[in-house]
Formats: sequence, structure tokens, C-alpha cells
Amino acid sequence: MLRKQRDYLDYGGVYHIYNRTAKGRSLFSSESDYVSFLERYRKYFHRYFVTFAYCLVPNHFHFLVRVKEPDEIDVSTEKTIAARKYLSGECNINFFLEHQLARMFSGIAIKKNNVENKKGPLFDEATKRVLLKTEGRLVYQLCYIHHNVIHHHLGKHYKDWKYSSYLAYLNGKSSWLSTHIILEMLGGVDVFIDLHNNFKLERKEMLSWE
Repeated sequence: MLRKQRDYLDYGGVYHIYNRTAKGRSLFSSESDYVSFLERYRKYFHRYFVTFAYCLVPNHFHFLVRVKEPDEIDVSTEKTIAARKYLSGECNINFFLEHQLARMFSGIAIKKNNVENKKGPLFDEATKRVLLKTEGRLVYQLCYIHHNVIHHHLGKHYKDWKYSSYLAYLNGKSSWLSTHIILEMLGGVDVFIDLHNNFKLERKEMLSWE
């Protein structure tokens, strides 16, 4: 996307969360990189996000999420200053989730630099998050995220790339993705497939991530 935006993360908000690596660097170089990235994501965010979709490609990632409501969030097991501040009312949910993002990606960067014997930032900028204010925008971003596979020539069809949530919508086997919420909203898997088959990138999206 061309909007380099970091919207405020708030309860109940639906967001497109994404970022790319610094020029010339790969985020994922092996099967284990993709697996460990998703494991780390679930570790830091499964208790705080409802995750609708994702796509991981060699130099960037996308997630479509909803921040859980206050009564769904329990940070008591987190042993961090941000968690203590949140529990005591000294900070808001945005501050806490910002800290979780920093923890997740600093760990990934340190590991990547050690493996590749490199220094410096893995990402050029902080992780973006764009608030999706309408159902129409949510549906567009759902298709857009999966369409990265085709847009970046990783496959001719959505089903050709296993590092996205598209297949989970078809087989319903994911234990951590909330595909049922989206399918219920859309009216079933057939509508989901049709929306993707008829998806067209907006011009601004066609010019981005090149």
C-alpha cells in the first residue's frame, strides 16, 4: 500500500497490519522462517487479536486482524513493563500492543542478523497498521492480502502459495484463524471464492510494494 500509516490500535478496531524489509533483504529464506514467524506472531498476538487473514512473501507480510474487546484481553501472564502499566491503568491498549510489536520484530531482526552475520535494521520503517472503517474495505483488504501471491508472481492462483490463509478458508482446518467470522459475514465459501476470482487491484495498490 502507498499509505505509510500507523493508525491508533483500539478495542474492536479492524486493521490491515503490514511491513516490508529494508531493500535487498529477505524476511523468509526457508520453510522454517515462515513457520517460526507465524509461531512468534501467535505467541505475541493470539490473545489480543482476532486474526482473519495473512500472507507471508519473501520480503514482507500482511495480516488482517481485529483487536479484541477489553473483557477478552488478559495480559496477566505477560512479564513486561508495558503489561504492568496496562494492568494498572498507566497506559492504553495501543501502548501495550505497540510494545508487543516491538518485542516480536526486534527478536526476529536479532535472529536474522545473527544468522546472516549482518548489522542494521531488518525493516526500513515501523510496522504499518491501517484502520478499516467499512465492511467493504475489510472485504477488499481480505482479497488484496491473498492476491499478493499472484501480484508478486509466486503462483498463478491463490491456492499455489501455502504461506497465506487462503487455503484455510477452503479446508477450514486452521485452529487459530477466525475464518468462520468472515465466511458468515460473506455468506459462505462460494462467495469467498467468487470475490477472490473477480478481485481487481486498485491502481494505487498496483504501484506499491515494487
